[in-house]
Amino acid sequence: MTRKLSFVSGGKTWKFQLQDKKHRVEELGEVFNKITVTPANPNGVVRRFDLQTFQYGIQRQALYGLIDELFTPTYNPMAFPYNAEDPEHFGAWGYIDSRLIEDGPATHVKGLEIAKGVTVNLSITNPFTRQGTAGVKVYQPTSDFVKLVKVTRTLYQGWNDNSRDEKTGLPNATLKLTYRQELAEGAVIELYPTVTPREREDGSINLLNNLQLHVQKLWEWLSEIDKGALDLDTAARQYYTAKGQRNRAARNIEAARATGELSEELEQKVRTASRQYAMGEEVQESGLSVKLDGVVTDITQIPSGLYAGEINGRKVYYDTNNRLGRMDLALAAQTHNSNLNLIPQDEISW
Repeated sequence: MTRKLSFVSGGKTWKFQLQDKKHRVEELGEVFNKITVTPANPNGVVRRFDLQTFQYGIQRQALYGLIDELFTPTYNPMAFPYNAEDPEHFGAWGYIDSRLIEDGPATHVKGLEIAKGVTVNLSITNPFTRQGTAGVKVYQPTSDFVKLVKVTRTLYQGWNDNSRDEKTGLPNATLKLTYRQELAEGAVIELYPTVTPREREDGSINLLNNLQLHVQKLWEWLSEIDKGALDLDTAARQYYTAKGQRNRAARNIEAARATGELSEELEQKVRTASRQYAMGEEVQESGLSVKLDGVVTDITQIPSGLYAGEINGRKVYYDTNNRLGRMDLALAAQTHNSNLNLIPQDEISW
């Protein structure tokens, strides 16, 4: 059966190119070699994202931008409101181009069109930096895009983009929005989701396959939508639910490291189990257990998927498709052990 590789969504053509090197497909799971997103009115500019040109962190933000663009197509390249399902949406409106920010302590944007026939008025307290020993406020954006955080029904605080990638040191939100803006202005985006094997200090191999897994999911969404088996709203809810779980897991893990609750030994066990899953190897047990549908199961033996549990009367979710989710589950298992019963969930997550 021939796999459909080209789709139209949000006024753009999404074209996938299969990897034709059999060994990369079989050994690395590299199904797709490239994804190309072409706007309705291309302007001749092509932005090419591959490992020879850009660091992995930059490629990742470009791909995250494409996913956001699928669910919330940009209408005005000066404004990027959050999707209603995005966990970042709670308490924040989205981002605007910093060129809309006026001089002085406040900006009033009137009649900003964000969709066909939809305009908004925004009252913004401008972002500022403090300078000199006296800490004098200087009202001016220091980033290309300004985040709008809701203060009242009509007032927003403008925040500079202070998000940073740990390895590149570059602002994550600005990178993602820059490429979405270029796409909205007519640039073609080409991205190569190369899987990279990396050797760890202990000699084991780790597959850097995050880009590939996201592109495979993009294809799955577009394919299911094309067949009428899925709609964009449902796909968006699945994606942003998983994003919210990853954000929550990351906060839990950071706090546990700070308090010493998460030991280096446990962290290493989870890393090893995640790698063994990815490489199709036999997974070693950790000694920590929870219940899986009523059956006591070591946490490293929990299959990849999305699970719901209950802690102190509160429903919690664990996404074992990624290392963060497995680490978060390990933390819960330390405290609750087999009192935590996990129930598999039907919704797609990754």
